[in-house]
Amino acid sequence: MKETIKELFYGNIFPSERCGNNNAEIKALAKKLSEKRELLCKKLTEEQKEMLEEYDEISCELHSIFNEQFFVDGFSLGARLIKEAIE
Repeated sequence: MKETIKELFYGNIFPSERCGNNNAEIKALAKKLSEKRELLCKKLTEEQKEMLEEYDEISCELHSIFNEQFFVDGFSLGARLIKEAIE
């Protein structure tokens, strides 16, 4: 069996965790976002902070679903390309 397939089967490959690790633009924007959020939180009341946390949780859940679908769609596209290439 191919090593990559085996590693994927055993859950040793996490593409989403490696995404953007070497991308300077992503790192810079993530840092900027974090700094802006910190400044915003300093100006919010406790109730507003709770609302922001709820918003963040829903946003994170939505992004997670999007990322899963992007992965599935990308994987399917790759498989179709390979299928067409070998036909």
